[in-house]
Amino acid sequence: FRDHAGPTLDESEVELGLVDSSTTTTTTTPPSLPAWTRDERLQFQHVTVEMLEWQNTVMKMRIPTKHELFQAGYRHAWLWQSPVADSPAVLNYYLQQLLQ
Repeated sequence: FRDHAGPTLDESEVELGLVDSSTTTTTTTPPSLPAWTRDERLQFQHVTVEMLEWQNTVMKMRIPTKHELFQAGYRHAWLWQSPVADSPAVLNYYLQQLLQ
C-alpha cells in the first residue's frame, strides 16, 4: 500500500505521553517500518480498518468488528501472516531445547 494516507505517528503514542504532540509534524510520507516487515514470508500490510474488515471477512479471522475498532480509537493496523502454524508446539520445542 504505497499510497497509504494514514497518520505518520501513532495517535496512541501522543495520548500515552510517549511523544510530545507540540513537536509532532504531519507529513504524507509514512514512517519507516521495522526491518522484520520486509520478510516476504510475513506478507506484511499496513491497512486501514476498512481494509482489515474486508480481509477479516474473506479470511475468516478473529478480529473485532470495524465498529469496535473505531470505538477503541483504531483507524489503521498492521497485518501479517505468521509462518508458524502451531505456535504452542513451537514454543514447547523451544522450551525443551532450553531445558537440555
